[in-house]
Amino acid sequence: MMHFKKLPVVLASAGLMSLAVPQSAVAGEIEDLKALVQQLAAEVKQMKAQQTQQAAPQAPAAGAAAVTAVAPKGAPAATSASVGSAQGPLSITVGGANLTLYGNADIYMNYMSSSSGAQISALQDGGLLRSRLGLRGDRQVADGYTMKVQLEQGVNLTNGSAADQPSVSATTTFNGSTYTTTTTTGSGRLFDRQAWIGLATPYGEFRAGRQNTAIFYRGDYIDYSSRTIGSMVNNFGVPSRYDGDLSYISPRLYGFQAEAHYAIGGANSNSGGVTSSTDTSLANMAVYQFALDYLNGPFRVGYAGLGARPGGSGTITYDRDVVYHNVYANYDYGRGKIYLTGIRSNNGGSSGSSTPLSNVGGTLVSNNPGLLTGTSSSVNTFYNIYQVSADYQVTRTLRVGALYGVINDTSNADKGATGWSIGGFYDVYQNTMLYALVESLDNESAASWRPSGSAGLTKNFSAADSTGQRINGAQVGLIFKF
Repeated sequence: MMHFKKLPVVLASAGLMSLAVPQSAVAGEIEDLKALVQQLAAEVKQMKAQQTQQAAPQAPAAGAAAVTAVAPKGAPAATSASVGSAQGPLSITVGGANLTLYGNADIYMNYMSSSSGAQISALQDGGLLRSRLGLRGDRQVADGYTMKVQLEQGVNLTNGSAADQPSVSATTTFNGSTYTTTTTTGSGRLFDRQAWIGLATPYGEFRAGRQNTAIFYRGDYIDYSSRTIGSMVNNFGVPSRYDGDLSYISPRLYGFQAEAHYAIGGANSNSGGVTSSTDTSLANMAVYQFALDYLNGPFRVGYAGLGARPGGSGTITYDRDVVYHNVYANYDYGRGKIYLTGIRSNNGGSSGSSTPLSNVGGTLVSNNPGLLTGTSSSVNTFYNIYQVSADYQVTRTLRVGALYGVINDTSNADKGATGWSIGGFYDVYQNTMLYALVESLDNESAASWRPSGSAGLTKNFSAADSTGQRINGAQVGLIFKF
């Protein structure tokens, strides 16, 4: 590098010498100067080549599998085989496939009081996000075509158990026959939340397996709480996911994106009727879904809904589809959003009963739907749910929000409720958030709605302490995403 310092001196000397020496001598000096410049250029080229060689990664041995760790943006570089960062999920590339291990832990203290005088204090899981552990994978198989897979397991942090309850057997009487159905839940599933494979193409994405409903994953479009604890929509309940689901998600064109699902039903009975009085095969029904979302700058409007029709053999007393229709709109005003949503559904009671229960928007057609036999009068009771909400970004790390909602019983049987909530969310560290909420739920005389988070409450009020009662609650929680 010292040659660079000599170069100006050489050039200046050459200029002075050209004034004092004969022309033949000047020509000789010019030739010497050319040689020096060429030598300097060669040295610079050699130095650049050495730097490039030192910075280049070592190629794997012939025949060895290529494994590349990809740290999240902004994360420190990995220096060993153990790769990870608190700033985001762990992603690796193995044999051309991208694999991402992700999850979150959400735990909170819950205090609730009923106007009956009853009180609850409990440590709960999943106020905003059900604690979970998941794996996503994708690999490009052709130009514009990518295979995808997602496996996700819910976890209850309070006791370390699987999110779903253990398998249970129930005896049911149907069409004069008694048979036993085994409902496969927590102990029968390795991945209770999602387990699907898909293909992304230039024409949209196709998936097959256990998937979230279009209604469920639109929570961020519904209210400031992402339709979890403190949300009247969530207090009514949300159909979340179904087995054997075939789906198609279109590309977004001119602001529109469409989605369609069909969960294939598999019942205890065939065309010949109930096969056995002790039939233990998994019973589930066909569920169809459709959704349409429109996004234009700060505005978003959309619809997401599903339906299921009574099936099986025998007399269908209540021949009516179970439906859940949800329309929503929100506006991003820069420092926050304003949300509006409306729902109409008759999926609001337990099978065989017209009495409303807490968080039952997925009861008749639940996450593990049994055969809808058409024998429940609950399908004749429709509820209209209306909710308005807004949030505001106070600082870069602090957001606050509030909502007001109504569950309206259209049968005029006093099974409705009104409620409100306010909440705050503070980003303590990257991917670590504290939250606090206060809410109130006022039941009509025959209603027994109760608050619920992303995960259902393991400790909640009885019917006697919720029917016709006002329930107030306060929660303080922590979420860590990884």
